[in-house]
Amino acid sequence: MSALDKLNPRQQMFCREYIKHFNATKAAADAGYSKKTANQQGPRLLVNVGIQKALAELIQARNERLETDADWVLARLREEADADVSEILDDNGQLLDPEEWPLPWKRMISSIKVTTRTDEDGNVTVTREIKKNENPRRLELIGKHVDVKAFQDRIAVEGEISLADRMKAADKRIADKKKNNDSGN
Repeated sequence: MSALDKLNPRQQMFCREYIKHFNATKAAADAGYSKKTANQQGPRLLVNVGIQKALAELIQARNERLETDADWVLARLREEADADVSEILDDNGQLLDPEEWPLPWKRMISSIKVTTRTDEDGNVTVTREIKKNENPRRLELIGKHVDVKAFQDRIAVEGEISLADRMKAADKRIADKKKNNDSGN
């Protein structure tokens, strides 16, 4: 029996709604909880161990279904970083037909603008302008998505700070602030 099956129907609906947008208040309201109390119900539901297990299962299943993980995101970014413009140009420096482009270039270009100009002597000049899309931003969002974590920030903390040390530092800041205020009057 899955963790989701162990929840009541409303909790199951909360889980299904939550993984759509990761907004606990909206998920609670969409699952049928009172809109007036959804902002309290959502966070309360998220700390429920059964719901946490069900969410982990649902997210894992979705990632497997979509075949999306940190390796996938990083591989796509690597393809784009390694893409060379010469891959979409012929030997004369002219833009190839998009059907001939490698897949990374097909993904990276959002539009092609073709301008044709004829001068006074009848000479025709064709200019092609390609516009890259904002795909890296979309990949970043996917990478930051829960359980993909391709761009998860890592913070290393070394040493220990005791409560006594923190209190001592706070007392010093208060004394310094008081001293500055007294000298200013």
